[in-house]
Amino acid sequence: MLTGADIHGDVMFTGIRQLTLDEVTVTGSVNVTGADNVVVTGSTVSGDLQMTGNSDVVVSGSTVGATLTVDGGKRGTVEKNTIDGDLNCTGNADVAGGGNRVGGTAFGQCGRL
Repeated sequence: MLTGADIHGDVMFTGIRQLTLDEVTVTGSVNVTGADNVVVTGSTVSGDLQMTGNSDVVVSGSTVGATLTVDGGKRGTVEKNTIDGDLNCTGNADVAGGGNRVGGTAFGQCGRL
C-alpha cells in the first residue's frame, strides 16, 4: 500500500497480490499486470494507467494524463475519474462505474461509463 507518495518516472508491478495507490502522484506511467486486487483512489498519473489480467480493479476519483486501460480482468470498477486520453476496457468479466470525464474516447466495456 502506498499512501501520499510521489513517484518520479514510470512504474511497473507484476504478479503481486495486492496494490493500493491512495493519493499517490506518479509523474510517468503505471502498468499493473496479474495482481489479485488493485485499488487506485484519489491519485494522479501523468502518463498511462494500464491494468492487464488483474482479478479485481477499482479506479476511483483519480486523474490520468493519458489513457486508462482495464483489460482481461474478472471485475472492474471505474468511477468519478478524469482521464485526459482514452478510456479502454476489453475482455473483462464485468466492468461497472460511471461519472468519468474522458477527454478522448471511451471504448469497449467502458463505452457506457
